[in-house]
Amino acid sequence: MHVRSPVADLRQDEFMTGAYGRALRTLGRNPESRAGEHIASTDMGNVSQVLPAIHPTIGYEVGDAVHHTAEFGGYGASPSADSAVLDGAAAMALVGAELARDPEQRARLLGCRFGGGSWCAGSGVGWGVVG
Repeated sequence: MHVRSPVADLRQDEFMTGAYGRALRTLGRNPESRAGEHIASTDMGNVSQVLPAIHPTIGYEVGDAVHHTAEFGGYGASPSADSAVLDGAAAMALVGAELARDPEQRARLLGCRFGGGSWCAGSGVGWGVVG
């Protein structure tokens, strides 16, 4: 018996992914491609099949802590984590600004909002950036 997953593959928008990397560099971070890596599972994949989407990541200092442990959680209240939150928010704002300034991208995204079309979810690359 074949069981189909209710969670679709995440399709990250190529332009938005590039804009996020550029924004991180502007903020002094060194983004790394995570192309082809399985980073996490998310139901955002379903949304990304219909609308342009990005599910970026950003790093902060966690020492040798293993994810999802109490030790790892303690690093979430650190200056490094605070910087990551602020840089991540600023980077996403810069992505929005770049999309708004680029006439082709602006038209593509407005077309998605007002009627769809092949541009909407058709430019996914399936990977993200960590900075």
